Amino acid sequence: MTISYNKINKLEAPHQAKCEVKIGDSVESLDTPVLVVELDAFEKNLLGMKQLVQEAGSKLTNQPTIRMRPHFKTHKSPAVAYLQVQNGAQGICCAKLTEVEALVNGSYSSVNWDILLTNPIVGEPKLVRLGKVAQQMKSKPDHPLLAICADNVQNIHDYLRIAKEYDVQFNIYTEINVGQNRCGIDNLEEFVQIVQEIVKNEPQLHFQGIHAYQGANQHVRSYDERRHNVVGPIKQRLEECLRLLNEQNITCPIITGAGTGSFQFEIESGIYNEVQVGSYLFMDVDYTLNLGQDDQLVNQFGQSLFMYSRVNSINAKSDICPRLIVDAGLKSLSLDSGLPWVHAPEATEPLEYISQGDEHGMIVPKGATKFQNPDQFKLGQIIKLIPGHCDPTINMSTHMVGVRNGKVETIWYVEGRGVGL
Repeated sequence: MTISYNKINKLEAPHQAKCEVKIGDSVESLDTPVLVVELDAFEKNLLGMKQLVQEAGSKLTNQPTIRMRPHFKTHKSPAVAYLQVQNGAQGICCAKLTEVEALVNGSYSSVNWDILLTNPIVGEPKLVRLGKVAQQMKSKPDHPLLAICADNVQNIHDYLRIAKEYDVQFNIYTEINVGQNRCGIDNLEEFVQIVQEIVKNEPQLHFQGIHAYQGANQHVRSYDERRHNVVGPIKQRLEECLRLLNEQNITCPIITGAGTGSFQFEIESGIYNEVQVGSYLFMDVDYTLNLGQDDQLVNQFGQSLFMYSRVNSINAKSDICPRLIVDAGLKSLSLDSGLPWVHAPEATEPLEYISQGDEHGMIVPKGATKFQNPDQFKLGQIIKLIPGHCDPTINMSTHMVGVRNGKVETIWYVEGRGVGL
């Protein structure tokens, strides 16, 4: 199946994200560094996740439907989020309030977005913005309620005050710490108290479920360990949460969490009924290093996201340091999960990227002191790089370019980018 991007291509670019790329441009004409999405692989990933979630859910007897709520923080692009809800997603997650605002006020503002904000909102400036964006969502017919997370009773008091001031309602998820040791409630007695506080403040606040995301588990390399973490201690902790709620005659409609590295295990556990997959669309070096059940590198999803860079200095025959210098450095690539990989299957040998500062990267022969064939490289040649971590790398760019058969087919603007207010 090939997806049509005609509707996306007719949209005006956000003012701050104007670019010179045009539909139909050749890949060779692109200015670099530029984020490029190879659409054949992207579409296979998009549709493949829908199928995998359906297949995993079909093996369960106690969960009639597994909902997909992909994470907007991966791409921060309303155009991509729209493609996801058109292809199996029931809603969207946002990590930051700026991301919610990008969906509600951006180029797809006409869509009735079903949004879960996966972090508690703290501080008066953010609370005021929360009220305003919820009010904007309410202005649309048949609007879903904005959902937000809480892990402190003060969150509930703040949300209630904002709900009354702006005449809105919120769906509330209590966040449970399931091993990430980031946000989330540790003490389950406190968890019950927070849920009770939500329930007693209906209808302004509505208890929608439990948020239980274990981000660190996404990159545990061992298949067996990733699976054990979910179907073992995480499942047990959530079962105890449900038992405590049952004692109070409180129903928990949704338990949400999971990611690209573990979603099948959350579904298998039988306790999650919503998964927050994100990176599957693009993939990166970090996810590529995960192992499958056969102890081979996972290959469920293909690499679709590349940073295209150009050789802007060439010393391939040097006796001092044989090298190529490309124009992609720290300003265009996030190194928090390691260096990017060079994707050059046409090269006569494996190549390696070495960071050379803000604007530069160095390409050298991997595991060797000299290039086997230095004449294969040319000044201005495009070198494709696989980002170490897709999310923060995308956050550095204003747009992504979708290509097929060497031509630009669509342009996606990263409208939710920035420091994440």
